[in-house]
Amino acid sequence: MISRTSDLNVHAKVFFPASENYSFSPIDEAMHRLKTWNFAPKDQKLVLSLLDEWYTGRTLNTVLEQWGNVGVASSQIQKEHIMILCYNVEGWGTRALEAIDLVYKIQASICIFTEVGELWNMSRLPHFNTFYQKGTNKNRG
Repeated sequence: MISRTSDLNVHAKVFFPASENYSFSPIDEAMHRLKTWNFAPKDQKLVLSLLDEWYTGRTLNTVLEQWGNVGVASSQIQKEHIMILCYNVEGWGTRALEAIDLVYKIQASICIFTEVGELWNMSRLPHFNTFYQKGTNKNRG
């Protein structure tokens, strides 16, 4: 038999607390956060136009039609894909060279290594910023 009761605690802390401005509209709330986080005015303007478009109550067909009418703008900037490497190293001390070789072989822009262990800082990847978070396994990797 399926139980229709919940084990959630109604007195639990809020998972994602609203700011003190929670009574604002979603657009006002988003803009307030962008200002608080010091986003550039041009970025705020872009986000505002996207939110206005989202919340105007148009149908998906009218939005797609509008986007189709705008067309593609030419760009002087060369576009390049972001290559993300997610790799379970299982011990940086013994497999660092293998991981580094893989990074350069696929020309990764972003690398996420798991189970690196305690020797994670023994060798560095040139031209990459390194961040580390202790894991939950026995080696804290």
